[in-house]
Amino acid sequence: MDKFINPLLFINIYAIIITSVNELVTNLSISQTFDSSHLFALTTTLSLMLVFRLSRAAVRWWDSRMMWGLIIAKCRQIGCRIVAFKTTDVSIEADESKRRRLEVLMDLVVFAVTTRCYLRKVPVVASDLVGVVDKR
Repeated sequence: MDKFINPLLFINIYAIIITSVNELVTNLSISQTFDSSHLFALTTTLSLMLVFRLSRAAVRWWDSRMMWGLIIAKCRQIGCRIVAFKTTDVSIEADESKRRRLEVLMDLVVFAVTTRCYLRKVPVVASDLVGVVDKR
């Protein structure tokens, strides 16, 4: 709530000052001459600055979205390769190999979920990891 009070207070004080000055100028009968070319230059400059700022924000958002998609795609590729992987080591039994592969797959899921929560700055919700973490 404190984030909104200071800007709101500033805007209200600014509006009161502008209104007071306008009333003072009107009451004193001072001729108000206003050259619209200054307003045009100011609004054009402000609009260009706003467009460029929004454009940069959109590019950053899109780049981060592409990177997140790349992380998920790589996790899926690693998962597919782990599932298809067969060990040639005869000293490791089939059940042990399957258990190890399953552990790595669970770690991949935990990595993707925790990375998502870290990037969004939200806590990890236990319901996102049901069936993965509770099996250990």
